[in-house]
Amino acid sequence: MKTNQAITIGDSLKIRRKKLGLTQTEVANKLNCSMMQISYIERGGRFLKIEFLERWADILGLEVEINLKERF
Repeated sequence: MKTNQAITIGDSLKIRRKKLGLTQTEVANKLNCSMMQISYIERGGRFLKIEFLERWADILGLEVEINLKERF
C-alpha cells in the first residue's frame, strides 16, 4: 500500500480482491478482460468506466457510491 498518500480506487479493489483470496486472473475472467488490465487499474495506471467499476465491485461484494459536492 502507498505511504503518505490517499488510498486509490485501485488500492481498494486490490485489498478486497486479496482479502477474498482471488487472483487478478480470476477477476479478469469474471469481467471478460485481460489480467494486464486488472493489474494496470489496481496500480492506478488506467482509468475505468463507472459501469466496469460497478461490475468489478459486484464481483468483490462491494457497493459503489459516488458523492459530488460543491467546493464553495
